Amino acid sequence: MMRRLENGRSLLVQAGRAYHQDAAEFALHANAALVIASDALSFAAAENIFIHGGIGATWEHDAQLYYRRAEVSRRLAGGVDRAAETVAETLLNTAATRG
Repeated sequence: MMRRLENGRSLLVQAGRAYHQDAAEFALHANAALVIASDALSFAAAENIFIHGGIGATWEHDAQLYYRRAEVSRRLAGGVDRAAETVAETLLNTAATRG
């Protein structure tokens, strides 16, 4: 969980830098951060329920609230499929023009 969260945090920092320094690169970094952060949130929320066992899926523990928040956040962000496609297209186009 920590590795996934740190990857997302690093990409968010890079997106912030790109916003101020290189607007052309901002979309790439922001979409990459969306994909990785959404994946990390979903993974961590599901693992939280798994770690806590049966109580994690009941009203006696807040783990199920984090899971619901992760699912709603993923849907409100518009899903990650389009963001992942944008990142892939951008990287492939960049590689094609360089090589």
